[in-house]
Amino acid sequence: IGLGVNSATAEDPSKDWIEGCAVLMSVVIVVLTASINNWNKERQFRKLNAVKDMRDVNVIRDGREAVIPINEIIVGDIVVVQYGDKVPADGVFIQGNEITCDESGATGESDAVKKGEWFCPSEGKPNVDPKLSPFFISGTTVLSGYGRMCVLAVGTSSFHGRSIMSLRTEPEPTPLQDKLSVLADKVGYFGMVLAGLTFVVLLLKILIHGGLYGFSSGTGRDIVKVIIICIT
Repeated sequence: IGLGVNSATAEDPSKDWIEGCAVLMSVVIVVLTASINNWNKERQFRKLNAVKDMRDVNVIRDGREAVIPINEIIVGDIVVVQYGDKVPADGVFIQGNEITCDESGATGESDAVKKGEWFCPSEGKPNVDPKLSPFFISGTTVLSGYGRMCVLAVGTSSFHGRSIMSLRTEPEPTPLQDKLSVLADKVGYFGMVLAGLTFVVLLLKILIHGGLYGFSSGTGRDIVKVIIICIT
């Protein structure tokens, strides 16, 4: 832009002020372009984060089986779980065959946990099998079997949700980052002070020169150049 303006105004000194405006326009265009690009990237990144954990699950609601997104599960839904599924919410066993889950990520136990009824209707008493658990933990993986569970907790009220929320802490800056931040602040302040002094000195020079020899049509152009020098 500067080259084009210089070539267009080289023969007409009265239009030299256009050069300063062209420089300012160039700065504005570059800043706006970079800001828009960064905003678009951030928006796309948020969209990817929002859908990366999305998946469909089979549920029974109001007596009808349907496939819905995981974020639409509510307490009281009957979720169908089978081999390879990741348990979408906390729940309790209703019925099924040979269901085992990997709960090592939640409890630290490497052995698969078998799921079943806590109460035996046929015997009319609680199940005494210590290895049998009626509860499903969200975020665990079904290793085998097929069955259904009733949802007891979802979202941040579930085990997996609470675990994720507990990990969302602001990272603390390292000592090197602290020192670099202080240094950047000092450099910024020094640059602002130096730019201000430069502007004052050059402006006084222009005013003194104009007071002694009179102001000309190029005085405004000189002031614009001073501003550009201080900014850059």
